[in-house]
Amino acid sequence: MTSQSGSRERRLADLLLRRELSSAAVPDAVEAGLAGYALDTVGDGSTHDAGLLRSSRLVTAARHIALRRATLELVRAWHEVGIETLLFKGFYLAEFVYPDASWRTYSDVDLALRSRSVTQPADLAGLAAQVARSVGFAVVWRLGERERVGSFHDPEYNGHELLQLVHVDSGAYVDAHRRLVHSNVTRRPQSSKGEVLTSQVWDAARPVDFGGVPVYVPAAVDSALVGLMVARSWSGDRHALRPHDYLDLDLLMQHGRFGHRELMARARELGLTATARLFLLRCDPAARRLDLRAPGRARAFVYDALLVGERSHRALARAGAALSTAPAQALHVVRELPSVARQAARVRAGHRPRWSTFGLPADPPVLDRRVWRATQVGVRRALKLTGVRPESQPELALACLYGSVRRRGYDVERFEAGGRTWFEYRGQVLPVGQLGLAAASGGGEGPPGGPVGGTTAWRRLRAMGWSGVWLRLEALVLLRRILSSLGPKPFRAVREELLPDGARAATARRGHGARQRPASSGSAPVGRAVESAARFVPGALCVAQALAGQVMLARRDRPSTIHFGFLRTPAGSVEGHAWLEVDGIVVVGDGPLENFTRTATFEA
Repeated sequence: MTSQSGSRERRLADLLLRRELSSAAVPDAVEAGLAGYALDTVGDGSTHDAGLLRSSRLVTAARHIALRRATLELVRAWHEVGIETLLFKGFYLAEFVYPDASWRTYSDVDLALRSRSVTQPADLAGLAAQVARSVGFAVVWRLGERERVGSFHDPEYNGHELLQLVHVDSGAYVDAHRRLVHSNVTRRPQSSKGEVLTSQVWDAARPVDFGGVPVYVPAAVDSALVGLMVARSWSGDRHALRPHDYLDLDLLMQHGRFGHRELMARARELGLTATARLFLLRCDPAARRLDLRAPGRARAFVYDALLVGERSHRALARAGAALSTAPAQALHVVRELPSVARQAARVRAGHRPRWSTFGLPADPPVLDRRVWRATQVGVRRALKLTGVRPESQPELALACLYGSVRRRGYDVERFEAGGRTWFEYRGQVLPVGQLGLAAASGGGEGPPGGPVGGTTAWRRLRAMGWSGVWLRLEALVLLRRILSSLGPKPFRAVREELLPDGARAATARRGHGARQRPASSGSAPVGRAVESAARFVPGALCVAQALAGQVMLARRDRPSTIHFGFLRTPAGSVEGHAWLEVDGIVVVGDGPLENFTRTATFEA
């Protein structure tokens, strides 16, 4: 096994290569989507956190069932109008290759479309979008659509995507492709390589029955080469491997009954020899080799150079595109810098940023996607020149952006609700991802009541991300275990059982005067996960929540302190409370705590 740098990578490699799973590795396995695999190969008797693995597996399996139902309805409707579907990547692997769908998590459903009668990509996208709407999907974007400010791509987009869909009821995202190969720079004319590879994979694909609907799936060896190796090496992943890559290749080789010889022979036919060899140097189930270390920029640059004979140098292509737009971007920054500097100085003086009061002309100019994105980039870079990171000052960043577009006469409107601020242009919510505020507190890309094109629940799920889902699952399992143990056992005994060995040792050292290491800023998501999960566990009050938060933080090597206190009310009664602090900040159990008398503390 290749040496791993970093505990997470090492623990995941141990699970995949040696089928070893420690208690400390359970959150890593859950986060990587390997809970089902771990349960079936290692067993649930090897760790006391098996409940977390089982919960995670259940969520993965349920999600696949929901996405499968929505996808089946969609491809059936497409088939009825003569659109052929090729399933590939994660959904295809979970449905047709893996022994259990719960082994393979994936972010969205990837598929490719073609039609014998509709040959122009924009026309095919239009027909596919029309049919998708009829079966409950919202169209996020499609090739050839009328330009919108919040569109995902420019009108001159020439990349691999055909259309993007979201199922309104389940929140299932579908990414329909015109080409199976990612483009280096989507604004430039593309080489024929992507078209040729797509055609070759379609030609070798085989028809299968998918819930009574005929669809196509790639040959197993093509899925390994194009769906996995090319996808990881030619795209924005920049050669960074994912834990599932090892299992994907291993199970594809078993499913397709091919080995190195057949793999390299097909690679030569497709012109992917260098790509395959480079991938196998770091991920090769036959050699039991896996290196999950993400390559740095220098190494990724070298890897790109090794593949130049098969595709253009990604880093150089992107650098060339950036260089061509640098003068225009510099002008945007120069235009924004004076007003941004004034706003930043105002905030440093202790005042809140000032929102624009500029009036609008009688005939406002039309705001397009290019102007909106360029303004965001200009404001972001101007803020950085003044020493401000937009994500650390979301209100300041949004105020600067709003002032810029209003000053130039664009009729962008500002809204506030639920502690969030968002902008709309002629009824359309404007994204602020280019400003760097997609996940910023108090910023956000839309109203708290749900965005255009998706349900409120799915919006919340996407906002928290799958890592947030796993945190809530972990908290849910912990809270249930704590409640079942606190009855027959005292608090100290339950806490000692649940804390990792390292955390107990650290507690003892701090009790003898050792200096406490500062905690990571990542404690807030744990606190939110515990309080969210507690709503689904009757009886999970402050003591259980504080303990669950401390155990979760200890598993991540982040010190924390549980405080117990009491408060005598004006009526003479006594109220008790427990809360969790990290570096003096309340993470779980916050409230008016200043009048509580602290009676005990428990550090970990």
